[in-house]
Order: sequence, then structure tokens, then C-alpha cells
Amino acid sequence: MLYRRSTILATIGLVALVAWTFAWTATSALAVDYNPNDQYISELFETGASTRPHMTVFIALHGLGVLALAASLLGRVARLVGSRVVPLLIAAAGVGTLGAASFPCDPGCTIPPDASWHGSLHWLFSFVFFSALAIAALITAYSLRDEPVTSGFRLLSAIVGLTSIPLGVVLLALNGDPGTGVVQRLNLAVLTVWLIVLASRVIALRPVGEAP
Repeated sequence: MLYRRSTILATIGLVALVAWTFAWTATSALAVDYNPNDQYISELFETGASTRPHMTVFIALHGLGVLALAASLLGRVARLVGSRVVPLLIAAAGVGTLGAASFPCDPGCTIPPDASWHGSLHWLFSFVFFSALAIAALITAYSLRDEPVTSGFRLLSAIVGLTSIPLGVVLLALNGDPGTGVVQRLNLAVLTVWLIVLASRVIALRPVGEAP
């Protein structure tokens, strides 16, 4: 029963991750007067954006999917990440996504302290999402230290964590300057790959002793 529940929750998470990735990729390419190389993804659902309605739906589904993936790691399934802290961090990322969806950024995604109250909350929740997942990946890499250094998921987790944090620093330094969109999308893509691989591992997991 535990593994069946985890499989269902991880599948929900996987579908949500793929749907959100398709949504922001397609909308970035089709939106009028929008430059994905230089603008934040959040500007696609900022206050007053014509693309806000459908993008808000997709990012909310993404947040729920991340929460579902976190729930799939409860109990014995947590051994896939080597630590019971990791599911909590993934859950925090899900809450961060839902918060970012609930509080849109201002036009142009103005950064605090110049942002409105809801714009400031948007940045706070976005920070929670990115930082929680980067830390979760690093903790996973460390927690799986008994596995060979070349172990696929351990290595991927280390690369993701060590890549995401510098990308986040660069993104903050750019502060909306040219290249902002590229750096944010690269960071989001790196973290999404990690979550998709993790969800796939949960789906493929079988009880000890059960034949494939």
C-alpha cells in the first residue's frame, strides 16, 4: 500500500512538472512583447499580464505537484534521498511555488524594497522555492555518501545543488539586466530535471524482494 500510494503521488508530481515546463516554455515563445532571454518567467503572470490567467493555473498545479512528490517520499521511501529532511525541503519548495502564484510580482518584477507588498511576497516565496530545492539536492548528495561517487542520482544531486546556488547568485546580481531570463530558465531547468529524475525513481521503486 505504501509503495502504491507513493507511485500515485510521484506520478502526479511528474505530470505536473512536465505540464509546467511545457506551459512556461510555450508561453515564453508565444507571448507578445516578451523577451525570454532578458525577462523573468514570473512576468508571464505578473499583475496585468494577458498571460496571467492560464500561467497562474499551471504554476499552481506545479506547486501541488511538488507537494505530491514530497508526500511520496514519506516513510521508507525516504531512503531514495537518504534523509527525512529532503521531503520537508521539497514540500517547502511546493509551498514557495503556491505562494509565488498567489502573490504576483509587479510589472517588470520590481525587486524589493521597491516592490509592492504582494511583489515582495512573490520574491520571498520564489526564493524559498529555489533555495529549498538547491539545499535538498546537496543534502541528498551528502546523505547518499555510502554509495559510489559515480552513483547516478548521487552525482546528479551534487551537480544540481552546486550549479543551482551559483546560478541563483548570478540571477540576483543581474537584477533584471539582459541575460536574466536565460539564467533563471537554466536554474529552473536544472532543478526540474532533478525533480523529474527523483519522481521517476519513486515510480520505479518496488518493495524489497518483489520481482520487477
